[in-house]
Amino acid sequence: MQICEDKAVYHAVVWVINWRGDPRDALSKAEKFEKRLTLSIVQGLTGGGNTSLNAIDRAVSSLQEVGRTGIAICLEHSQGFSEAVVPLEDIWFQLLSSQISCVQSLSHTLSEEATSDFTSKSEHVELQRRTLSALRSLVQETFGALVSITSTRAVSFPRLFKRLVDTATDAHRSMGTPYTEFRTILTGMLESYRSDGDMLIITKHLIDRDLFDTVEEFARQRSRGWTPVYRGTCSYCRQPLLENKNTEPFAQPGIEGPDSVNVIVSRSGYHIP
Repeated sequence: MQICEDKAVYHAVVWVINWRGDPRDALSKAEKFEKRLTLSIVQGLTGGGNTSLNAIDRAVSSLQEVGRTGIAICLEHSQGFSEAVVPLEDIWFQLLSSQISCVQSLSHTLSEEATSDFTSKSEHVELQRRTLSALRSLVQETFGALVSITSTRAVSFPRLFKRLVDTATDAHRSMGTPYTEFRTILTGMLESYRSDGDMLIITKHLIDRDLFDTVEEFARQRSRGWTPVYRGTCSYCRQPLLENKNTEPFAQPGIEGPDSVNVIVSRSGYHIP
């Protein structure tokens, strides 16, 4: 773990701590790494250090790896794949609050031009926008994972969202109420729920139109014709149709059945009276 941390392989450290059975400590460690990486990104983007473009990209990539490892930890415990008992709402809150804090710390230090919607020809401004967009996308990814397990009622999204808003408001009261990120998050959540509803409607139409019609047609044709598989036995009593060794149907060309055997053809197979 110490070697991984010295080499800046932070997501491996988080994974090992969770593997040892302490997910809360793993997420706390992830929060420390995210703050460290965010500080490095801020210094590189604002000119407060000698950070190169490649170093900023590496820091953003490392931050994303730590965040996705945290997502995997929360999903593991939410879906019951781990024996450790942890409060699910608390671990999701811990993960999301740290990620939102990183986004807000970055957005408050960037230039107004980078946070606006106006097009800019400055490469530095575009770099700031890409970096901020990457961090926001990670938060959206975390909320998307949360949506995938909310059907279990293990996590109350309204209560979790209120906790996040209250915490962020208290932490950034001196800089103004940071509702921009939460508006983006809430809009994305509503779009996710709307997409889930559309998928349910589409699935219902597919089942009603395709699956039901196909099964109905199969049942109608089967009740009017022969049994699909013929093995030389009666479909009702399971007895051999012919007493001789040749069990092939004598209705085929070149094969004649014995005159002494009276075979009655029913709607769904053969029967010997």
